[in-house]
Amino acid sequence: MVNPCNNRSSTNPSSVDSAAKHALYVNFGNDETLTAKIDTRCARDKKAEWLGDRFKEREIANAVRQETAGDDVDNRNGYGTY
Repeated sequence: MVNPCNNRSSTNPSSVDSAAKHALYVNFGNDETLTAKIDTRCARDKKAEWLGDRFKEREIANAVRQETAGDDVDNRNGYGTY
């Protein structure tokens, strides 16, 4: 994962307006549409006090997995090409 704080720039789209969205945007190949889909899904599915709760965290991970299904996200930043 790329640390979004080190390479945040003003060239990001206007929809990438939070640190969380910036992290998604950078780590998923600068795909604004995928960033919006994942952010919307996580905001909808996350439950109160999810951080630190293994089962609630797993629900968020599954939501990300479902939103990225069929998308070749492993190869966007050169990951997965060994």
